[in-house]
Amino acid sequence: QFPWCGILFDIKSCETRVNYRRFEGTRARDDLTVDRINEGHALKKRMTSFIRPRCQKIFYDSLIVSNETAEINFYQAVMLTAVKAIAYLGALPGKVSRNKSYVCYCIDDVILYGFSLIRRRLIRGTTDRMEDEKRGNPLGRKK
Repeated sequence: QFPWCGILFDIKSCETRVNYRRFEGTRARDDLTVDRINEGHALKKRMTSFIRPRCQKIFYDSLIVSNETAEINFYQAVMLTAVKAIAYLGALPGKVSRNKSYVCYCIDDVILYGFSLIRRRLIRGTTDRMEDEKRGNPLGRKK
């Protein structure tokens, strides 16, 4: 595997994954900014900000990765989000971290958010590819 800009490229299959090795040796709390005003809303917003960068099309497009790799990529994105969310909850002084039902709601919401974001990005890419093919430009290159 070849690491480049936070992405691992499999040089045999050309599949892509997020390079999580760059997080080794760091604490999840080290790069967190905790918003102490409106903690519930801030938690939900922060969790979506944790997963968003790991929902890029390059990690889920069936032209690039297998279904198994796409599933692993999503699982790892959710796991990193969970680790960061636990660190974030530990830094909160208020009641949100003790409200189990709200935390479960945020977990469900972030998983659905990640899935829908990936789906939108993949559909948008498929539509773009179809338009390029109609124009006789299957690779999407500018003429």
